[in-house]
Amino acid sequence: MTIQITSLLKEKAITASDSAVTINKTKTWYGAKKTFKLSENPPINIMINGSPTLNNFPVQILIQEFEKMDKSDDIEKIVEEFLDYIGKTVPKTNMKNFLNQKINEYSMIYGNLAKENYQRFIDLCSGFDIEIPKFINNEFDYKFKKLIKSTHSQDLKEKMIQAHKKAFCQYLITESTGIVITGISKNHHFPSCISFNMILNNNGIIEIMNKNCIINCN
Repeated sequence: MTIQITSLLKEKAITASDSAVTINKTKTWYGAKKTFKLSENPPINIMINGSPTLNNFPVQILIQEFEKMDKSDDIEKIVEEFLDYIGKTVPKTNMKNFLNQKINEYSMIYGNLAKENYQRFIDLCSGFDIEIPKFINNEFDYKFKKLIKSTHSQDLKEKMIQAHKKAFCQYLITESTGIVITGISKNHHFPSCISFNMILNNNGIIEIMNKNCIINCN
């Protein structure tokens, strides 16, 4: 588990990260670099967490190459430029194969969670503050239906499918690369912070989830 801190003060932002990386969920290495400087003027930092690769590309190398590029002086535009660069650099994802693989993983790891108490599972997932992205469409509902007993009512099945989709979204986030970009835009008086998780490259567009923005925060 990565521990990262962003502190937004009136005149500056402070970022800090641990240096541990776990490989294959078994071996932990220390001394990894997770914080990088994207820009000196204006001062913009980026931190990474979660998966160190996106489509088998090391995210650290992608960031180091992006550091060398001319960038905007606005943090929100820098985020757009960063995602555009990643989308043009890493291979495109076969979305159907990717989601089939990830849903199969989810089913094996978490499929039994809902079997003891369906209503409790539905209530738990309704509390997740997460929006189901468009790329997780109804095409994959049949996979979630396999986790639900056929004896239950259609109404309960629909609620369970939505609950599984939310739980699956949470699983996708834990398997993704987390990004935290912090700094002060040139025309702002106070610092900003934008965080999100990179999920996949959808035909040149990096699909993200769990985005949070604090802009020009006093």
